[in-house]
Amino acid sequence: MAEKLSKILPSNGSKIITTTIAKIESGERAVKIEEAVAFADLFGLSLDTLAGRARSQDELANVLRGLQLAASKSVLDVAAIHGQIQGWLMELMQFGIDGLQDLDADGTKALEALKVAQAALFDISAFELNKKDQG
Repeated sequence: MAEKLSKILPSNGSKIITTTIAKIESGERAVKIEEAVAFADLFGLSLDTLAGRARSQDELANVLRGLQLAASKSVLDVAAIHGQIQGWLMELMQFGIDGLQDLDADGTKALEALKVAQAALFDISAFELNKKDQG
């Protein structure tokens, strides 16, 4: 790796030799700021991203996309669960057995909570970053 980097870096305007890169890789030597800048430029990263303090826009987009896909799928899953619970509750209430009022009340609360969850999941799936948040 050190040899490959040392060949690429001169085209970037940096003069970092193979032994320097090898020492940096092995931890024998710290990276100087101008070297860190050269590495960041070479890889198209910010210094914060290179240092592990910030994530790239591509990483952000991938994480957001994963969250949105999971939320989109969950919207459908929650709708199916809502429909099943509602159906079972309606069928149970047809029996007219005493004591089912509490179950019906709890079922109604659960159905309302599922509606709220479904709406929140939909909002997550439709979320868009503002331009100022992107960079």
